[in-house]
Amino acid sequence: MAKTQKEAGEVVEPLPQPSKAVTFIDQEYTRRTLVLPDWLVLEVVQGQVTLAGDDAPGLAYMRNRPDFKEA
Repeated sequence: MAKTQKEAGEVVEPLPQPSKAVTFIDQEYTRRTLVLPDWLVLEVVQGQVTLAGDDAPGLAYMRNRPDFKEA
């Protein structure tokens, strides 16, 4: 990560950028609760569920399900 310089040689780390949210469309149900193997609970509401872009286990799980497609 690049460092930026402020006054008098002070080095400051830039703030991390938040990961973009990823939405999946449920092709079977409009409302349901999913419990992932690591006990993460996801709620499908209006046929969609949204995960944080940095949730690697959740994204991997959702991308491997044939009943969901990435929006």
